[in-house]
Amino acid sequence: MLKRSILGFGMAALVSGVTIAAEPKLELTPFFTQRASGGFRDATGNDINLAGKSGMALALNWPASDHGSQYELLYSRQSTKTEGASPINMRIEYLQLGGTTLLGDEGSHVIPFAAGGIGAARFSPGAASLTQETRFAFSLGGGVRIPVANHVRLRFEARGYLTWLNGSSSLFCGSAASTTCALQPKGQTFFQYDVLGGVSVGF
Repeated sequence: MLKRSILGFGMAALVSGVTIAAEPKLELTPFFTQRASGGFRDATGNDINLAGKSGMALALNWPASDHGSQYELLYSRQSTKTEGASPINMRIEYLQLGGTTLLGDEGSHVIPFAAGGIGAARFSPGAASLTQETRFAFSLGGGVRIPVANHVRLRFEARGYLTWLNGSSSLFCGSAASTTCALQPKGQTFFQYDVLGGVSVGF
């Protein structure tokens, strides 16, 4: 009887140790995204909106605490174009360092969370003659995680990006000496939002 008790205790300790060791230290999430909003003015003062387009994103998360909060590095990319008679192709990328925090019980079937980060936005017009622009940006959002298997979760999220244009009176000029630029900001900031869906894999 004593031997069985010792053996049972040892097996339980072993299983417990394996479970602890198997807890993922990193979580990788590739996303499909749909991004909308955002716009500029042209050289004549007319509003120029960006077409809503799909894109991709990739998030890398790692634990920040014992309560389910995580640090996060997020990269999001969209290829779009301005609307109008003379469209300008443009790639818009965001790189954000921040994190996520739980808003509910980590053991539930649907786990809500809030997310945010700070970093940069990069605007790359398709025309080689136009300059690229990089500006400070931050993001806020939220979503849900749905566990489907061991260390595998579905992740759905909505996130807004606010980019500070630094009071620039013009963007995407042909050269430093150019007096005519392709686009002008509507204000001090530039706003876009993403709807994201992906699969998180822990390892």
